[in-house]
Amino acid sequence: MPFEDVTIDSDVTPTVYTLYVSGAVERDGFYQAEAGVSYDEIFQKAGLLPQSVLPVYSAAVDGSISAIVIDYYDGGKVCSCINANSEIVALRFPVDGVSQQAVERIADYLEQHGKIHNKFQLKIALGDLYDECGYKFFVAMEDYEAAD
Repeated sequence: MPFEDVTIDSDVTPTVYTLYVSGAVERDGFYQAEAGVSYDEIFQKAGLLPQSVLPVYSAAVDGSISAIVIDYYDGGKVCSCINANSEIVALRFPVDGVSQQAVERIADYLEQHGKIHNKFQLKIALGDLYDECGYKFFVAMEDYEAAD
């Protein structure tokens, strides 16, 4: 029999990596994927928006990248998302492509509640402006906490 000498090691498990995805996605957070999975599969799980600009990666998931911020299109140009907890926002500086009212609302939230930890809190901070500009902000991996 040709298969008699073959042994299967049932203790071998695929390598799984964790990748943090934030920015112009519906569901920011940590996603697990086996080595070799396409980054596009992870981006789909995070929920791409019409404004999302996918980064170009030639390789599949291999553990070399632990966090990705998805940028967005605005008026035909690619724009970078801004950290909602950044000093720029907290100090109420103008942010290119974002209304000053949105910056003010986030700054007010930061003063009253501390850091924003996820898209749910960002939505609370922005209120009715969330649909218009919520995708223009991200929460840094070190500040992220899943919503209850």
